[in-house]
Amino acid sequence: MYQAASAPPAAPVLSIITPVFNGARFMQSCLDNVAGQDCSVVEHIVVDGGSRDETMRIVAENAARLPYLSYLSEADRGQSDAMNKGIGLARGAYVSFLNVDDFYEPGVLNRVVGIIAGLQRPHFIAGNCNVRNDADEIVYVNRPARLEVERLALGQDYFEFPCNPSAYFYPRALHDAVGLYDLNHHYMMDLEFILRAVRGAPTLYVNETWGNFRNIEGTKTVAHSRSGVARRNNRLLYLANFRTLPFRTQLIVAARFAYYKVAYRPARAWRQWRAEMQKKSG
Repeated sequence: MYQAASAPPAAPVLSIITPVFNGARFMQSCLDNVAGQDCSVVEHIVVDGGSRDETMRIVAENAARLPYLSYLSEADRGQSDAMNKGIGLARGAYVSFLNVDDFYEPGVLNRVVGIIAGLQRPHFIAGNCNVRNDADEIVYVNRPARLEVERLALGQDYFEFPCNPSAYFYPRALHDAVGLYDLNHHYMMDLEFILRAVRGAPTLYVNETWGNFRNIEGTKTVAHSRSGVARRNNRLLYLANFRTLPFRTQLIVAARFAYYKVAYRPARAWRQWRAEMQKKSG
């Protein structure tokens, strides 16, 4: 079942896509978060995988009063499939994914629209992201400051990748160059795509906090992390990415890996130990 927006922007700059399945607990707050951005050039597309709770009742009721909100509800093959369906429906020059339990900081969408307007060519744009726990406390702030191919390819132990799509935006046309989300990935589809995306478009990091990622009990991310296979799958993903890099880039990555293995990790371990000791003594 597809319901188009009743009066979408004539030419939306941003398409916000929310894939969801049985997300009634957060659905209203997600819709309110986008509405509260007061961005006139945004469309919001909810792609539902056939929820059996009140998700679609909430979405349909809101669509009746929000002219930029559209939705699709049908069985899918997982989150990657839902994300690809949303991309197929999107009309905006740029896309962003807002998972139902995550949210943007105030004013982010208009801020990003302004940045896009000032670019001479399309970029993969990333800001910072608050990572929150079950008490809604900020555990840490994800700051993906180095988005170069050679650095991201080293892995998360060395350089942070954008950990949640609520804090990054990219041109929809990028999918024409690097492909859609891989249906074989049900947990790390965003990381797998980012490793391809930074090879297909110039990147821009903005040192501002844009998104909020709820890393909480009951979510797929937490379940995967605790399954015991997350770290192994992560390493396999980075290895697969390394093998697809041009030979010259592989040499650069290998050389930097050897350097950081010796010089970087011990220094970081020392800083972490010192911070823990300071915390205990304080």
